[in-house]
Amino acid sequence: KIIEQEKVSPEEIIVMMPEIEPYIPYILSVFNLPEEDPRYISYRISDRDMTRENPLCEPFFQILDLPEGRFTASEVVQILFSPYIMNKFEISEPDLEIIKWWIQKTGIRWAMKGEDKEAHGVHPSEEHTWSFGIKRLLLGYAILGEGRRFFKDILPYDHIEGELAELLGRFLEFLFTLYDIYRKLHSRMDLKGWADFLNDVIERMFLKDEETSFYIQQLRKIIEFLYEAGECSNFRYKVGFRTIRYYLRGLMSRERSTGRFLTEGVTFCSMLPMRSVPFKVVCILGMNGDSYPRQERTLGFDLMQKDPKRGDPSKRQDDRYLFLEAILSARKRLHVSYVGRDIRDNTPVPPSVLVSELMDYIQDSFLMEDGSDILDHIVLEHRMHGFSKEYFKGDGRLFSYNEDYFKAAKASFKVKDNKDSFISALKEAPEEFKRISIRDFVRFFKNPSRFLLNRRLFMELEIPYLKVEDREPFSLDSYKEAVIGYRVLEELLEGESLKEIRRRLMVDPDLPQGAVRSVMIDEIIRDALNLYMELKKVIGDDKAVKISVDLEIEDFKLEDEIENMFLNKGHLRYKISHIHPKDYLDAWIRHILICANGNPIPTYIVGREKKKDKRYRIVKIQRLRDAKEILKDLLQIYWLGLKRPIHFFPESSYKYMESYLKYGDHKKALESAKKIWEGNPPYKRGEKEDPYIRLCFKGRDPFDKEFFELSRIIYESLFRCIENRNV
Repeated sequence: KIIEQEKVSPEEIIVMMPEIEPYIPYILSVFNLPEEDPRYISYRISDRDMTRENPLCEPFFQILDLPEGRFTASEVVQILFSPYIMNKFEISEPDLEIIKWWIQKTGIRWAMKGEDKEAHGVHPSEEHTWSFGIKRLLLGYAILGEGRRFFKDILPYDHIEGELAELLGRFLEFLFTLYDIYRKLHSRMDLKGWADFLNDVIERMFLKDEETSFYIQQLRKIIEFLYEAGECSNFRYKVGFRTIRYYLRGLMSRERSTGRFLTEGVTFCSMLPMRSVPFKVVCILGMNGDSYPRQERTLGFDLMQKDPKRGDPSKRQDDRYLFLEAILSARKRLHVSYVGRDIRDNTPVPPSVLVSELMDYIQDSFLMEDGSDILDHIVLEHRMHGFSKEYFKGDGRLFSYNEDYFKAAKASFKVKDNKDSFISALKEAPEEFKRISIRDFVRFFKNPSRFLLNRRLFMELEIPYLKVEDREPFSLDSYKEAVIGYRVLEELLEGESLKEIRRRLMVDPDLPQGAVRSVMIDEIIRDALNLYMELKKVIGDDKAVKISVDLEIEDFKLEDEIENMFLNKGHLRYKISHIHPKDYLDAWIRHILICANGNPIPTYIVGREKKKDKRYRIVKIQRLRDAKEILKDLLQIYWLGLKRPIHFFPESSYKYMESYLKYGDHKKALESAKKIWEGNPPYKRGEKEDPYIRLCFKGRDPFDKEFFELSRIIYESLFRCIENRNV
């Protein structure tokens, strides 16, 4: 509006504030738009300190901070995450994810080698060091270990070949370069030695191109000050890296960028002396009562403060003069902004004393023709949010041209019915969804809301994040314990000896070191053996085979393979931990497909009934004669669930149907389902806390007629087919 009404160009506008740094994120959020955007206004930010303006400063100081740490996996990855370092070693962001995967799978935590651990008072073990992980990676490139073959007590990490081998080479070049710098940072040198060393760090870690040449020159200029300081002072003593790092940080924080002042676009800058350049529009932000004039912190040994004289420097008086300079620089319009409401209780807060004096002067010196208070015409109180409806009424001084805020303001007038889902119904799903894999079919019923949002709306609410660990494992969570247990069980089923299984577990990076590892291995093997013995009761000496499923029912086509088929015994599903309702659902759907495919055999589920149970239980699902009829109902539910969220929740529905068939009491069954739905925070998460279910059913009653009907269709036949179940 200022540009249109005052007929000024962006170059004729300056926005000033006491300190520029706190405002930079807000400036970027508003002005950092592509040039083709109709809201784009060119701008420049001046007076940033070098550590924030120069993007090489952050990775540069991360490298200098390495001696303070333990050369951990996260420290190394954080340095490599800098795009300027990635460019130097030709590593892309997808490559970085692969490297993080390698670090996690090879058990790298900290220290380059065992000797480095001694400096931290730890036993010099090679486990969980970079050296240990690198040996596994290089051996994986040299030989095929298949997760079992050892070479000098080292288990190779497979899957390193082709382009991945080249990536490994580039990563190791980076790692060894960084470690060499890390070692030298522990030494002591004179100032000239440090200057040469730091220039070498820049040369080895940053790629010089058109984008970085200016920033590299800035860093070298600061390092040159270090060299000149040694020459001018004739200081020849050797110092450690902490002294050098502290000195460099101080130099860079005091180095201000002034080259962007008075260049193209709106100028954003700090309030500094000698800035009294005329502008048609001057905006002053941050004139808060506690921010400006800036407070002086008196040092206890400052004798000038005890006996002040005329002419002594005063930051407060300097700020008063800077404010006057800024006012005199405005030629057409002056805009002064301050926070006028308390953030806690919304009570009025006075502005800076300088703004109050200016307002008092205006009020005493000028009158309005109608006799009204002039401050009512020059002081404007904005609303807390930019999407307030007050900005779009068009009949006041408050206004906004932001289309997004306008849409938000319009939406606030609409009356929302909490009973409606955030999506009512989608169009009919494309025909391609009628070709279904068994995995997708099972995945749909395990969480229909998630399947709908993932496949139809392409929404991912839980993006997996690969975390790099720095601490060696001291315990084993239930998930990792189950993963290791499954691996042991698979090896037992393949006829592997306990001696070889134990040998591989002794080098597993997920297990703690020392005597604790041996105890955990004994427990894992014991649980796996118990489950193995129960499985043998079912399958005997039969070998597992795969069968192909190819079904055409109405317009749907299901095709895939099902594993763990023992044609003389049945289909086998097993779990080393307790059997969850979703495990029953998984086995039940596969059982229906097997029987509908012309293989009327039973399905066995082997696992613990409860978490605390030590013994395993065998659950048998009887053969189905009407599998195709049940499958037709499931396919109709599947097709409905591709249009809108359906009221089927695997855990709550399971509990409802289990209780209803056991007691025949609808209210009692509903109470049981609600307990699963609500959970027991903070000890147990309720099913409603699933992010996909929460988004689809927030503010709605999930337990309606559809819930009861779907629970009956999906689970009733399952409970009828389970032998020896007390329902």
